[in-house]
Amino acid sequence: MNGTIVPCRQHYRFRALASRPTVRSGGAFYDLQPYRYGHSGAFQYYFAVEPRACTDHVSEVRFSVVGGPSRTVPCNARRKLGPLQPKRNYHVRVIALHTRHGKVVAHSQLADAFAYLPGDDANWVPAPRVP
Repeated sequence: MNGTIVPCRQHYRFRALASRPTVRSGGAFYDLQPYRYGHSGAFQYYFAVEPRACTDHVSEVRFSVVGGPSRTVPCNARRKLGPLQPKRNYHVRVIALHTRHGKVVAHSQLADAFAYLPGDDANWVPAPRVP
């Protein structure tokens, strides 16, 4: 909080200073799904990430694998996060970003997701290409 403490005899009084307007934190609904690309014997493994619905002025969502790659994705767009090693559990941090003129003015952490990225041990269903 911004402010100053003003002594008033034996008591102290707090007076707040409004130096900048507060920004409400927002949220987003998102999908985080395993994705592989390539052909037999030469697959690359990713997470396909997609912020589906953004609320309260959130314009982008940052997906970060702890100790690995990160990707900032605009709302209603689908991107791949990786490449990653298959057959491992990953800790993914998801942060909603409120941007103005290309700069982040506010952010709020949405979740810490723990996801398993299967390898050849899964029955993969063909999916459309993800940029």
